[in-house]
Formats: sequence, structure tokens, C-alpha cells
Amino acid sequence: MSWTRLIIAVLVVIVVQTTACAIARVPRLPVDLPLVLALVYAITAPAADARLAALLIGFAVDLTTDGPVGVCSFAFGLTGLVATRLRGVLNSYFWLGRLFIGLLSALPGQLLILFHLRYVQGARVPVGPGAVAGVVWACLVAAVICTLITGLPAFSPRRRAHAGGTCGHYT
Repeated sequence: MSWTRLIIAVLVVIVVQTTACAIARVPRLPVDLPLVLALVYAITAPAADARLAALLIGFAVDLTTDGPVGVCSFAFGLTGLVATRLRGVLNSYFWLGRLFIGLLSALPGQLLILFHLRYVQGARVPVGPGAVAGVVWACLVAAVICTLITGLPAFSPRRRAHAGGTCGHYT
């Protein structure tokens, strides 16, 4: 995995996420771009690199927030961990498998951020069925975008050739 490409992608995503709202004069973008980037790396990169990349993306998000540093790092790291674990259970080569991996791995981290904002920081964030539905919707949108991105040939997870090198071809 190219760490230079990751750093450039994180910088671009953070700048777009933070400045696109001000330019478009919308209170909030309907999609969490750092979450999409973390999911793309969690599905396509090797397991150890994917977990580290998700943690670094979360740290970059932490630097843009007003709260304590570490909450988003932990939440995104949890997302990367769950995604890499689910890759072994669900078929990440099929688009529906990637969608479920993205959705199921994004939910715990985003719910953790929501509950931390409400109960630890004391922010006026509503917690109830509407807020949880909003988190589920944000995770679903991020998972759909991640599924579309990883469906592109350049980003799709590749099957590894077996040790013989023929990979199913008769020689």
C-alpha cells in the first residue's frame, strides 16, 4: 500500500469535507467523506495496513473537531478492525458483500461518536430513534459510495493467484 497516496487522499478528503460546506453554504454535507475513505481502504488494503489507515484517517478527523483528540481515531480504528474481520466472513469480491461489510463496520464507530458527543462531552445532540436512524442513514450512504468506488477496476479487491501461478488455467 502506498502511504503517500493515503496522506494525499486524506488531505484532499478533509479539505473537501471542511470547505465544501462553507462554499456551498450548506450546514453539513450529506456524506461523511473520511468514513468513505476509511471504508475503501478497509476493504481493499491488506489487513494491517487497512487498520492503520483507518486509525490515521480518524486522527485527521480528530484534528478538525473541537473535542478531545482520540475519539474519532478510536471510532475509525474500530471501523477498520471490524471491516477487516468481516472480510474473512463475507465475500468482499461481490458488491453486496462489500455493501454489508461497509454498513456493518461503520455502524459501531459512528454510534460510538454519537454517544460520546452526547454523554461525555455534553453536546446538545439528540439521542433517540431519530438520531440513530440518522447515523444508520449516514453509514448506509457511506457504504453505498464505498461499494461503488471499490467496484471500479482500479480499486476492486483482487483475488490472489495460488502458489502454482496458473490460477485455474490448464497448462
